[in-house]
Amino acid sequence: LGEVSAGSKVAILGIGGLGMQGIEIGKLLGAHITCTSRNQKKLEMAKSLGADHVINTRSDNFVDVVRKSVGSFDVVIDNIGIRESIQDSVAACKNGGRVVVVGYVEEKLEAPFYDIVIREKQIVGSRAATRSEFREVVNLVNTGQLDPDIGELIPISQINQALENLKDGKYLTRSVFMLPFD
Repeated sequence: LGEVSAGSKVAILGIGGLGMQGIEIGKLLGAHITCTSRNQKKLEMAKSLGADHVINTRSDNFVDVVRKSVGSFDVVIDNIGIRESIQDSVAACKNGGRVVVVGYVEEKLEAPFYDIVIREKQIVGSRAATRSEFREVVNLVNTGQLDPDIGELIPISQINQALENLKDGKYLTRSVFMLPFD
């Protein structure tokens, strides 16, 4: 949905499992990737996956850093989905650029009207992949071009603790629940 291609400047706000995969796919497409997180370990992992820039939003304001050093982005992927992240995504997007909203925490979307109309910025929502996109990603994994990077294998009996760990930011990448096999 972001129409990322070689040379695109892409920002990925919020880098959990989905964001980490976004880095790898973006780099496969030849994009320049900037990532944000409040978790320094996730930012270090993002750099190891090929992110060109990382911004720790616990200590730095994303929009200020972008304006001072990175410039605007062709595409901003918002994996957070809160009012502030949408505002930041639109502000960091270039005129005519695109914001792809993946995270959905807030019930209502608020965006600066002026930026959307006068500056022709687009906001696109994304909830899932199509079958053909899913097949393409599986093919990338099967051919070794994309690492699914499974962080933890968790017994299904520990689901409540796992959800707390996810909420507390203890998982850096994707975790997989394992069903008991008798």
